This record gives sequence, C-alpha cells and structure tokens, in this order.
Amino acid sequence: MATGNASSATASACRAAPLGTVMTSSEVLAYNMELARANGVNKPQDFKPADNDPNRLYWVREPNGVYLQRDRRTIDHLNCRWYVKSDGVFYAVRLN
Repeated sequence: MATGNASSATASACRAAPLGTVMTSSEVLAYNMELARANGVNKPQDFKPADNDPNRLYWVREPNGVYLQRDRRTIDHLNCRWYVKSDGVFYAVRLN
C-alpha cells in the first residue's frame, strides 16, 4: 500500500536517475531502502499463535533467563513478545 511518503520517495528517486540513465547497484539499494522506510516495511509487528485457547500452555522465558510453562491467559496479561522457533513452536519472552 503506497503512502504519500512513498510517492515523494519515488519522485525524488526518479529525479536522481533521469530517463535513459542507469543507476548503480548502490543507488538501486539506496532507492529500495528509502521505499521500504517510506512504506513502513521494517516496522516491527507483533504476532501470536492462532490458537486462542486461554488454557493452552506455552514456554515463557522469564527476565532471569529461566523457562516456565504458562497458560495463554497469563501470557496475554504479561508484557511479553512472541517468537517462533524454526520448527514452528511458539514461545514468549517476558520483557520486564
């Protein structure tokens, strides 16, 4: 989804490389990075498991590094961030 910032980024990038000229790989990278910034591509997003069962248990890494099992209801009320392992298993990390 394009934003006003993306349009201005596109316009300024087009001015930097007039028709008939070729951009270097560094210029292409800079252009793509500006488009990504303008569109919020790198903005962090939260995600969580699709299973909303409040009694389902998940591993939670506590601030002291210890892993405990906690139910989804508790995790949702704590200041946690969800992560997923390479095998698709979710776990939460308490932020404070």
